[in-house]
Amino acid sequence: MVAFHDTRVILCVAFAIYTLWFIGYAPWHNEKVRLVGEGDPASYHLVAKVMMGSPSIQDEFPDSDVGLEIANRPIGYPLLLATLYTLFGEHPAVMIVLQMGLSLLGCGLVIAAARRIFGGNHTAGAIGGWLYALNPLLPEFACYILAEIPFVVLTVLLIYLLSHLHNGASSQKALWIGLAVGATVGMATLMRASMLYFGILLGVLSILNAAKLLRERVRLALMYLLGVALFILPWAIYNRLHYNTWRLTLSGEIHLLHMVVAVSGGELTRPALLNEVAQLMRQDGRDYQTDYFGRGEYYRKVIRKYSAEYFPRVIQRFFEGMWNFWWGRGAILTTPEWFRNSLLSKLWLRYHMVYLLFLCLGLLGWKSFGAQRIWLYYFLAAALYFTLTAGWGGYWRYRLQVFAFSIPVVVAGAIWFGQIVQCAIQSRNR
Repeated sequence: MVAFHDTRVILCVAFAIYTLWFIGYAPWHNEKVRLVGEGDPASYHLVAKVMMGSPSIQDEFPDSDVGLEIANRPIGYPLLLATLYTLFGEHPAVMIVLQMGLSLLGCGLVIAAARRIFGGNHTAGAIGGWLYALNPLLPEFACYILAEIPFVVLTVLLIYLLSHLHNGASSQKALWIGLAVGATVGMATLMRASMLYFGILLGVLSILNAAKLLRERVRLALMYLLGVALFILPWAIYNRLHYNTWRLTLSGEIHLLHMVVAVSGGELTRPALLNEVAQLMRQDGRDYQTDYFGRGEYYRKVIRKYSAEYFPRVIQRFFEGMWNFWWGRGAILTTPEWFRNSLLSKLWLRYHMVYLLFLCLGLLGWKSFGAQRIWLYYFLAAALYFTLTAGWGGYWRYRLQVFAFSIPVVVAGAIWFGQIVQCAIQSRNR
């Protein structure tokens, strides 16, 4: 059992998993085609090249609506990608290396946070560390040019900071932690815009729990908002100067527009829907070709119209999405085929079932953990918010947004499960 509790063992196992995964996928081989060939990775790559002022964008992406891609993507991940391209050349595989390193850092933060949340309990830290280290979705998405891993690591950092905020921080220290929490929320929003409004829920919950006096709550709220503004405000000002809007992205409208396409007949209907948006804009004297953020208002009109027309189908897709969000195991595609079709698929099924079991036990037995119940509220808020915002398109990939917030609850469930088993053994031996 010593090895189970040893942080070094957990991190070494995690390092071995990520290293073998990286070697098996070999992202340096034909990296442009494999890593940024199409879909969301190609979109992030395109926006990164726009940030670099690349002259070859239209040649590389002749069919892309470049302005709309910029309006769709939060600025953080393309900016990180563009920075790596500037430093190391246009090699997407470098981002894979960075994401692997960030995810390993996240494992260490989880161990430290879980240990602190449960009053220095090394077993809790070990459970949290193994939960993170053995999750196949983390090395899987570290191999994609997607914002999932930076976002997960930032949410893990949030858990780590909040564990300090809620465990005996002085009022002065709490202010600086509040600033750091706000800054982390701001950085996470740069990675995924879905974090923006959840940041309000997170701020309210943390401030009400960390401070009792009104004056302390006001000061903590101001520091938290300052931290958020450090990252969000420059982005908003940039959009105001270049696009005449304070909006950050159109990702929400575009996500729902994809839903309308799906329920109204599939991809064959997309040109007609976009043409309808263009006609509505022309009627109001707006330029469809250049007013990218202006399209958002008209996307919403089309979304409302067709959501009402196909309402039963929309509701069905939302329920399907929410089911897949939690129960979908996901697909592991970046490991060698022989490995994922034999050992890995079986291990992943077992991991997912154990995760859900301990999560349910944590929800049932959390009241026995007293003052630490705030972590239950964080998880419930995150689960509800991210499940609903994923909506019709909810599936296993988006569940990673909730993963960090679920860790304290899963750890609590595992500890409770261990106590139940121990009591059962003791009763049997009497």
